Parts: sequence; structure tokens; C-alpha cells
Amino acid sequence: MAKILRFHTGEPHHNGFTPEARQRWEGIPPDVRELLLANAYCAVCKDVTTILQPGGTMDHGALVLRGHCATCGHPVARVVD
Repeated sequence: MAKILRFHTGEPHHNGFTPEARQRWEGIPPDVRELLLANAYCAVCKDVTTILQPGGTMDHGALVLRGHCATCGHPVARVVD
């Protein structure tokens, strides 16, 4: 059976990132950041999409990116551990 994870949203600061998430995000090479943003799943489109207006929080040691689907605008998220 699949395990459902609930992520703490934290309190985003400037540019949609908490300070800890911003530090983790900036530690990722720019080319890898592009790949991460371009590879999120949208439950509405049922397809891979790009995250627009990205922000992020830290939850249980993992960076959680949040934004909107480039196709339909629905909220999307991606966990980067």
C-alpha cells in the first residue's frame, strides 16, 4: 500500500523560499536546478510539467519545491532529498 506523506509548509520568506530551503536550493548546481524544475508531475494534466513561480520549504531534511504547472496553473510540488 502506498504511504501518504504530509509535508509541513513552513513559512515562506522572500521569493517563496524559507531561509533553509533557499540555502539548500542555492547549493544545487544551476543546470541540475533547471532539470528539477522541468520535471514535476501535475495530477490535473497527468503529465510531467515545469514548475513556474517556484518556492520551497524544508521538511524532514528534504527540500520541497512548490509552484504552479506550466500547462494548467494547478499547484504542483516536488521533493528533492
